[in-house]
Amino acid sequence: MYQAATALFLGKRDNQEDAIATDFAIGEDIGFAVLSDGMGGHNAGDIASKVVVTEVFSELKLQGSDQRHFRNNIRDILLSAAEIANACVADVSNGAPEARGMGATLVAPVFIGDLLHWVSIGDRWQGPS
Repeated sequence: MYQAATALFLGKRDNQEDAIATDFAIGEDIGFAVLSDGMGGHNAGDIASKVVVTEVFSELKLQGSDQRHFRNNIRDILLSAAEIANACVADVSNGAPEARGMGATLVAPVFIGDLLHWVSIGDRWQGPS
């Protein structure tokens, strides 16, 4: 069983470019957090971080509905979730001039029993080659 708490503080910037979502169900031995930070100084970093968190969180929730599959395929699930989020950020960036060049980082730790799995992506990832 896990306990989790989250907090975001604005700091010295005019707007918050961080986003976070967590899922630690009471009594379960699976839990995860998804954190993203918009690329400072780039257009729409706050939007990019929200897109990343929304897409990765949604994919982990969807895949986590089958716990056996989730446990056995967590590496591929994490990579797929990152690819889905990356594609969605690119779609938003390409579809709106004010969002051109937006991007965000990703850190998503997943706890399964006594194991920790995670994906971490910096601000220049272009997807698998």
